[in-house]
Amino acid sequence: MINTRKARKKREIRQAHKRINQTSKCKWCGKRYKKTHTAQKYCSTKCTTESKRERDRQWHNKHKRKYRKVGTTNIGQHAHKNEEIEKLIILKEKRRTGL
Repeated sequence: MINTRKARKKREIRQAHKRINQTSKCKWCGKRYKKTHTAQKYCSTKCTTESKRERDRQWHNKHKRKYRKVGTTNIGQHAHKNEEIEKLIILKEKRRTGL
């Protein structure tokens, strides 16, 4: 049992080294590069940053209706003394944000 575990571990390490030494194609720019670790997808930090920016941009475009204008509010820090006015302020803010 122990020998098979050790053998499996050695085999996994050898396979990982083979994957590291392979050249791969950058998912952002398409340039060929040599991997420095097995999970690497991009040739440089510039490509990684640009890819993350694009993913974030796509996520925000997909979810902008759901999260629009959340975080900025016209509601004050303290409740209004008149409950009716406070209720109107809250309803107006809900309409503005689309919640």
